Amino acid sequence: MKKYKSLVLLVVILICSFAPAHKFYFSLTAIKVNNGNKNAAISCKLFTEDLEEILYLKTKVKFDLSRSLENKTANDAIFNYVNEHLSISLQNKKIPLKFVGFELDGDVTWIYVEAPMNSSKIKSLTISNTLLCDLTQEQTNLMQINWNGKDFSEKLNCSNNRFELKATK
Repeated sequence: MKKYKSLVLLVVILICSFAPAHKFYFSLTAIKVNNGNKNAAISCKLFTEDLEEILYLKTKVKFDLSRSLENKTANDAIFNYVNEHLSISLQNKKIPLKFVGFELDGDVTWIYVEAPMNSSKIKSLTISNTLLCDLTQEQTNLMQINWNGKDFSEKLNCSNNRFELKATK
């Protein structure tokens, strides 16, 4: 009986070791609002494999981002994608994003954009984030915002993709 239990345990371990790893569908977007220079610095962290896949689906161009850091076509495709799926509004007015660049860090890509915060007194800040939701509905987008010296975090997904902050008096 002991040999039978050991054999079953060995078979279970072997089967589990060949099972595919669970894929995580996760991104991080950090926004730091700098009231001094009236600018928001935005950093988006996406898995490079997912980003390359969605760029291919959108553009039908296969990008190898490890070889595309200075490639204008890759930069334009990345910015167009981010601009379509990430928006920031002040007092319900959408503000334009400006592409700064991107860099690779292991198996993730950091994308950097800026947004002008020309309003002298920001009363509300609304963020919509649907990055990679067109790739999978299982996507989770973690938002980290530093605004008025305070840190805020919010977990967004494809159906709940908006986050609003209101100024306190």
